[in-house]
Amino acid sequence: KKEKICINVLGKLKDEDWKVLNHYQIADIVREQKKVKYHKMLRLLKGAHLLLLISGTNVKYAIPYKFYDYLGAEKPILALSAEDSAVNEIMKSVDCGIFVNIENSSKIEDALNELLNQEKKYTFAGKNKYTWHVSANNYRNIINQICEEKS
Repeated sequence: KKEKICINVLGKLKDEDWKVLNHYQIADIVREQKKVKYHKMLRLLKGAHLLLLISGTNVKYAIPYKFYDYLGAEKPILALSAEDSAVNEIMKSVDCGIFVNIENSSKIEDALNELLNQEKKYTFAGKNKYTWHVSANNYRNIINQICEEKS
């Protein structure tokens, strides 16, 4: 199936990334796109079969911004992070893909196969909780609450 796969990387890969890609003999299917305008990036996301969201191992309270663009594209997400991460929690709240512990390579492979074989259709139910409008209202409510407590 390798001949049917193209991995688009939006951003610059490091030399060590290329070494790993070469080691696993997949560098030939990777297209590095160093600078991409926002609208082109959205087109690429919407044209993808799946989207990979990699977060670190010590990110209990952080969600990468690209997660929200991924939700808008409505393509299945393979999210890799620590079990106690905010990414894991947010993936549980939206029907948008599969979360796997970043340190479990066999489960990552299983999830990748499941997503590539399109074994499940995702509804993206719950994504409306993460719009700019909802976020702005949440921030306003928090600010109002703090101001009321101080007065």
